Amino acid sequence: MSAANVLHYFSSLDELQMTALAGAMEEFDTSRRRILDRDDSATARLFAMIDAGVPDEISDELRYVYESIAIIAEHPEYMPAHRELTERQVMLYRTIIEIGAGTGEFAPASPPGMIARNLVALEDAYDLYPIIGHTTPREECRAAVRGYAEIALGIGDGSGERRVAGAASGKPAASGKTAQNG
Repeated sequence: MSAANVLHYFSSLDELQMTALAGAMEEFDTSRRRILDRDDSATARLFAMIDAGVPDEISDELRYVYESIAIIAEHPEYMPAHRELTERQVMLYRTIIEIGAGTGEFAPASPPGMIARNLVALEDAYDLYPIIGHTTPREECRAAVRGYAEIALGIGDGSGERRVAGAASGKPAASGKTAQNG
């Protein structure tokens, strides 16, 4: 798209960037809230949240969010949007952790907020991998985040591998582990 077309719809590049960031945040929020609202175990929702947070493909919107971090020093007006996105992610994870702890499904080794922040930090780090050309398979990245969650929450065996029957019930599957993603 030419600069003239962009300026037809947006008064400035800053407005375009803020609109793109807002769109990415809305996409994130909608998909993640659907996971939170599922009628699944806390473990199943936690794993689905991790799967959504470490996708197979980095969307243009997500790429933009990460790339816009580099210009925050020059455009501090983006900082509140980035902070809001991070806090939304933390809140969603914390909610799942508190639900799981409340039902006895999780036995958190640290405060829920700390575990939630670590999960978000791991997601962000693994989402940067493809942007910088790192080729670790995405399933391996998700397994690493799930492994941390299992250790931090006292579920599973810390391997991060998905269980066939256990993801929906929150209990380990009798048939053993698989590396399936869903």
